[in-house]
Amino acid sequence: MIMPPPLKNFKMPKTNTPKLIDEFSKNNLEVIRVQITNFNGQPLLDVRVWILKGEDYIPTKKGISLRLEQVGALRDGIAKAAAEVDKLLSSKKCNRMQ
Repeated sequence: MIMPPPLKNFKMPKTNTPKLIDEFSKNNLEVIRVQITNFNGQPLLDVRVWILKGEDYIPTKKGISLRLEQVGALRDGIAKAAAEVDKLLSSKKCNRMQ
């Protein structure tokens, strides 16, 4: 799995509108959103669970916000986790074939 490089020298726009990077379904009622947000003028990477309430999604407390300088460490950790998941999945396939 190829991960994008960390965001360097990112300048948050003057507005406080988050920049949506990606969104994917967690289940029928929840999505996970990856976005750049702004807190006290500091740009942050926010990975958060949003829940469907009525016709709109609202953010939950389930998530993490990181300073942009921390994104590289998160990327490295996810790459290691993905490698472990790949090993587990391939061993499950091997076990099923036996």
